[in-house]
Amino acid sequence: MMTKEIVVATMTRARDEEEARTLEAALDILRSHRLRVFATDGGSTEGFLARLTSLPGFTLRTSSGAPGLVRQVKSSIAAALGEGAQAILYTEPDKAWFFRHGLTRLIECWRLAAQPGLVLAARSPASFATFPPFQRRTEGLVNDLCERLIGHRGDYSYGPFVMDGALAARVLTMPDDIGWGWRTCLFGLAGRLGYSQSWYIDDLPCPEDQRSESFGDRLHRLKQLEENSNGLLRAAVSPLDPDPSTNVRFGETAPRIPR
Repeated sequence: MMTKEIVVATMTRARDEEEARTLEAALDILRSHRLRVFATDGGSTEGFLARLTSLPGFTLRTSSGAPGLVRQVKSSIAAALGEGAQAILYTEPDKAWFFRHGLTRLIECWRLAAQPGLVLAARSPASFATFPPFQRRTEGLVNDLCERLIGHRGDYSYGPFVMDGALAARVLTMPDDIGWGWRTCLFGLAGRLGYSQSWYIDDLPCPEDQRSESFGDRLHRLKQLEENSNGLLRAAVSPLDPDPSTNVRFGETAPRIPR
């Protein structure tokens, strides 16, 4: 049974007051669980940043240089590890339904795990069906590719998951341009390293205001599919070392891809 303290790593970006209100409402639910939260902001309004900075138990960093998804994720994880975190719950910041209905059970599943590794939040088939068609198609393909390469069937695409601190440290070795592929790369590396992987499955429906998709949304999902596929490829061909601090960084001595 896992007894390690769990902290949260996330990222924020509120470009206007509407986004700020949405994120603040979700983060207020997250904070109600009394977990330490480490967040890195990617360019929000000054008022939003000021309000986040004043929150108890909330450590906020701002992106140095050009903002970017992976830089934000790495910054938040580095801050959590720097404070001695042994287990990290990664999540996007706008998962209000999950924070209210699923977060506690995800943590319970982690604590009941027999060995360190990964526990992912997963949508039931009925709740997965509430997401837009193109999103279901691309995320379903990502889930299928992960199953075939990693060897475990499950929902790899919903978002939140808990990871062991030693595994989280490997995220810090990833290149900034890997995009959303950082997640599938981590899952693939965990599989190669022998970490356990399991899922907490629940009713986690698509928010009502996100159930339609524009052409731009479909292009975004297509880009995510490319990044997730590339993340799996990097995980499959990257050298491994038990110690993340001495691990060869991606792209330095990548072996030939099997044909």
